[in-house]
Amino acid sequence: MRTTLALVLIAFGAFSCGDDGGGVAVDARYQVACPLDTSGPACGAASDPVDVLGFHDEDVEGVGTIRATCSAADAADGTKNLSFSLGYGNDPLMTVRGLVISPEGGPVLGSSCTVELRDNGNSYGGTTYGRCGNVAPTEDQPCQFSAFTFNDDGEFGPELVTTLVCRNLRAPAAPNDIVRDVTFPMQRNMPAQLKLINCENF
Repeated sequence: MRTTLALVLIAFGAFSCGDDGGGVAVDARYQVACPLDTSGPACGAASDPVDVLGFHDEDVEGVGTIRATCSAADAADGTKNLSFSLGYGNDPLMTVRGLVISPEGGPVLGSSCTVELRDNGNSYGGTTYGRCGNVAPTEDQPCQFSAFTFNDDGEFGPELVTTLVCRNLRAPAAPNDIVRDVTFPMQRNMPAQLKLINCENF
């Protein structure tokens, strides 16, 4: 499936991108998985891997319409305040708000950002349980982004590349009973991979 999607991305990019690149696109691979920490509540089976590759509003046969949004606001201190979402259909599967990074990329500054995920009818993280930053996951900050790499000369436009790992990310509806990790698909010791293309104002 991913090979097919890659061909779609290349074809769509060839028609949509000009001097300023095309629309917002995303290349994301992750899985909402049972926690490595087995001392918590029972988990059951891991969810199916999530693989989103393409441009916003692009129709992927058998999957749905890609949702990919990404924008940055300039802060007074010269940093960028980045937010993005991705998934299929009207409701994003992953939403990240308030990431503070340098215009050149680099590590996430502070821990004001939040991660929210939807999976199998549950929501995880959010403003109460989904704080993120650049340090290893803790109870207070369960999600960690690696340093962002910024490439202004990406094939389809400027690219931001990072990884994400969340440990013991809680569901607000039942924080003591529903807890998950976010990792690379089928590799619970590896972080999820994220590439954002053509983020507005970045």
